[in-house]
Amino acid sequence: PVKVPAGKWGAVYNCDIPHKTFDAAMKHIAQAHKDLDYIIITGDMESHDNWVYTREKTMDNIINITQVLINHFPTTPIYEAVGNHEGVPQDSMGPHNMEEYDTRGPTWLYNTLADQWSRWITPESVKGVQYRASYVEYPSPGLKLISLNSDYCAISNFYLYLNQTDPDDTLNWLISELLASEQKGEKVHIISHIPAGDNYCLKGWAHNFYEIVNRFENTIAAQFYGHTHQDHFQVYYENSNPAGRPTHFNFITPSLTSYSYNNPAYRIYTIDGGYEGASYTVLDAETYTTDLNEANAKDQEPQWFLEYSARDTFSLPDLSPSSWNSLIDRLAVDDDLFTKFHRYYWRSSYEENCVNEPQCRQHYVCCLRVAKSFDEDTFCAGM
Repeated sequence: PVKVPAGKWGAVYNCDIPHKTFDAAMKHIAQAHKDLDYIIITGDMESHDNWVYTREKTMDNIINITQVLINHFPTTPIYEAVGNHEGVPQDSMGPHNMEEYDTRGPTWLYNTLADQWSRWITPESVKGVQYRASYVEYPSPGLKLISLNSDYCAISNFYLYLNQTDPDDTLNWLISELLASEQKGEKVHIISHIPAGDNYCLKGWAHNFYEIVNRFENTIAAQFYGHTHQDHFQVYYENSNPAGRPTHFNFITPSLTSYSYNNPAYRIYTIDGGYEGASYTVLDAETYTTDLNEANAKDQEPQWFLEYSARDTFSLPDLSPSSWNSLIDRLAVDDDLFTKFHRYYWRSSYEENCVNEPQCRQHYVCCLRVAKSFDEDTFCAGM
């Protein structure tokens, strides 16, 4: 039954945004941010009517979304990662060693992505997308961007239960790319969909990925994820010891979709670059959002506004792993700061008196320490 009718521009409930809201958002971004060097999209182009997915519908959606992007950003490079909702059924992306790969495998999907992304990536990268939906690009001299297919860790990708050992040799491929960059003195950005600290990611993959990140902590300059739809982050630690040295962190960017109980959002990153020896670390992250209820009530296009700057709002000296780790400590004890974080987590759209509920607050703070799935006991001990 329909409990709350969706408005013209969507609704802040268990609802995805309509196509017109996506188009309006892209129009706004193109007009408001004319100096973008490139755009990152971390996957999930499908709505959440999971059990009515078809290959034809998914291919049409990918093509339609690509056309909207081309219309609004005709000259801006766009780098995308595949999301778990692109699978049909959802998550279904089997590796090449599965039986009946030619008929049950994701070749149809990977070829569609390769075709649509080919305007922004090299022919060599197109081959990578066709094989494992992962690829490498160079947005700037000295910066390698790796788009990693993390659906190979999705807990509901049932093909993985036949053999979970590094599907399609993807982590080995990642290691080889990181090692090559380390030897050349390059910096690397990883874009992917499912963060390894989310329990939607299989434990074996997450454990191995965590070790890879720590091994190449001086080469990986930043990581960007989606999937959760929320606004948060995850910190890595040396030897998986949360009392030890923080080594890295995941940016987990809030979603453009309103599913579930979120106002839409997007993020602008300012990155150190453009000169020889640049660190390519993120200097600031500015999150923009809109109020769907207001847009519906006024019958006007959503009005976007700067919600917050990470450095200014959280008083961070920089966006290093140690700064994010210190923020976690402050969130545990500073009521006003935690209330602010919680509000941004939901884009001001979800009422919950979490600050005064110890278990609720502990859950949010604990998750920020966990960049390895199913390991809360290790990273949240003593909280």
